[in-house]
Amino acid sequence: MIGGCRWSFGGWARGPLPERTGADSLYWCHSAVAAAEDLGADIVKTKYPRPDSNQAAYRKMLQTFVKSKMPQAPEMYLSLEPEEHEEVSVELHVKRMNLVVSPARRTLVVVSDGPKLGRDPEEELSETTRVVMDAGAEGRIIGRNF
Repeated sequence: MIGGCRWSFGGWARGPLPERTGADSLYWCHSAVAAAEDLGADIVKTKYPRPDSNQAAYRKMLQTFVKSKMPQAPEMYLSLEPEEHEEVSVELHVKRMNLVVSPARRTLVVVSDGPKLGRDPEEELSETTRVVMDAGAEGRIIGRNF
C-alpha cells in the first residue's frame, strides 16, 4: 500500500474495437471509469473524452455492440455528441465529462489529455481544467501543454 492507496486503474480502452472507434470517445472513457469502480479501484486515470473524429464507425459501434448490451445506451451517448464540424460548447463538455465521472461513487477520477490547444493555450487549458473540476473529477494531469 503506497500512501494509503490499495490500487489504481489506468482507465482507457485498448484493442481493435476501441482503436477503430476512438479509444478516447465518450463511450470508452465512461466504460473505463465504470470498470474501475466495479473492480474497487481507489483511483482511475482516464482520458478527456473527445468528440469522435470517426463518427460513422463510432455510431455503428454504438448501434450494434453497445445496443446489444444496453438498449438505451446509444441514445444516451449520441445525445452528447456534437454534429459533424460543430463547435463543442463548455456546457456540453461539462455534460460529457459528468457522464464519464458519474459511475465513480467511491473511486477518485483523474483526467489526462484534453483537446488540442489553439490560439490562446493558457485560457483553453484553464477552461478544460474547469470542465474537469465542474464535472466532479478530482483532478487533471497536464503534460507538455503546461
